[in-house]
Amino acid sequence: MSRAVLLKPEARADVAAAARWYRDLEPQLARRFLSATGAAIQAAAEHATAHPIVDSPRRIRLRVFPYRVLYLVEPEQIVVFAVLHDKRDHRVWHERLA
Repeated sequence: MSRAVLLKPEARADVAAAARWYRDLEPQLARRFLSATGAAIQAAAEHATAHPIVDSPRRIRLRVFPYRVLYLVEPEQIVVFAVLHDKRDHRVWHERLA
């Protein structure tokens, strides 16, 4: 069962910033990043509870790119609140959940 997806503004900003960075390197990389992000979010929506819980949110790693989609599962939807680089300080998502 696929759930609705709520992409929080902070997560949208994460995706936009990463896509800009990849676009500056190579426009094709930005397109691939956006495609990988969309696929990860779709996988989370279709299999919301299949991905690991670490500290509280669930997360799914993007293929090829060192990013993770962090989300919460609610009865009718998943809430994506961050799309963060693996090396980014994890306090960022802790603060978003607070």
